[in-house]
Amino acid sequence: TAFDMLLALDPAHFLSYKLSPKATLVFEKTLEQAKQRGAPAIDVNWSRGQKVGEPIPIDIEVLADPKQFLSRATLFVRTRGEPTWRAADTQLAKDKRVVLPAVQASKNVQLELYLRAYDQRGNEVLTWADATKPREMVLRYDPPTPWYRKWWGITSIVAGSAAIVGGVVYTVTLSPPDKIDGSVTTAP
Repeated sequence: TAFDMLLALDPAHFLSYKLSPKATLVFEKTLEQAKQRGAPAIDVNWSRGQKVGEPIPIDIEVLADPKQFLSRATLFVRTRGEPTWRAADTQLAKDKRVVLPAVQASKNVQLELYLRAYDQRGNEVLTWADATKPREMVLRYDPPTPWYRKWWGITSIVAGSAAIVGGVVYTVTLSPPDKIDGSVTTAP
């Protein structure tokens, strides 16, 4: 049972052959059973094209949990270069979505993230990436649209231009009055 739990937590573990054959034979038998069962696995995904200023959905998928000990996970996130990590805890299910709050910036941002999974007793049983080698996600910054390219800006420009052209056409085509005030003098 101990070898089975050890191999469930660390499938690459090996036992020294300097130990008693009683131990190594039991370990080899358990190792074969563990290979057939498979190792626990978690995958963390996000959609491409994430933007600065929008909430960030992260999908956490339990690919394999043969011993049924993956209970909850903590997703650690930080902006590249920051000294501290922010953590988001979640219960694990087959598919789980965690929505991180929007990041505000005025340029492209790189987020670093890693995940730790825990059993029901709070023991760390699986990791996805780690703090020394986190995975990276790029958030694209799209500068705001200038006012003259927005619908109300274009409408204002067109309406103002139409008013100016109408005023010019009206003054140019205005007919002269029938009577003119004035006086005429003759020269001596």
